Amino acid sequence: MNNINLIHKRNCLIVKLLWCSLALGIAVDIANKIPKSTIIALIVAGTGICLLSTYLTATKKLILATMYIITLATGFFSYIIISASTGKTSFVNVLIVYYSLALTSLYNYYKPLILSFIMGICMINFSFFQFRNVMYNGITTKTLISLNLYFILIGGIIIAHSIIGQKLNEDLEKKRKESENSQSRLQGVLDDIKITVKSLNDFNKTFNDNINR
Repeated sequence: MNNINLIHKRNCLIVKLLWCSLALGIAVDIANKIPKSTIIALIVAGTGICLLSTYLTATKKLILATMYIITLATGFFSYIIISASTGKTSFVNVLIVYYSLALTSLYNYYKPLILSFIMGICMINFSFFQFRNVMYNGITTKTLISLNLYFILIGGIIIAHSIIGQKLNEDLEKKRKESENSQSRLQGVLDDIKITVKSLNDFNKTFNDNINR
């Protein structure tokens, strides 16, 4: 299986998870009694992104680009959930950035992971300064530093793992092609041997016929 087909299969999987993420985001907003305007905005924008991703995946158009579109979509969902945070328990909503990173890690490609990581680290810091009174009420800047360090640590491990995994896949693909080339060359040698044997048999038959005359 080549890389494009593999990415397409992962696109299909993650698109399904995107729809689940949208449903989760809507459920969280409803549970937190978020204003209807925010919920409607999430439904409209989220459905649009999911439909676009579904269309691109179903038609197999822009397979590589779809991978990045989906990665950006996970960042969008993270922003919506974080920006809709209310109440004392809203601090846990920042954990959505870890979910986005984990979702993107299913690709096992480091480039979209780096994009997701950058969005996640920006989202953590943005939410702290933008929604500090809501999400981080009573939490000091030291906690923000810890959040950043933990995210960098986890993100770094996942990205490193994806780099190793991607390199391993490339090595396996290279060996597969080398094996196919070797089999092709071997088949060529066998075909040459068959032709040579046939020629020898024909020569031997002709030679015997000439002797018997």
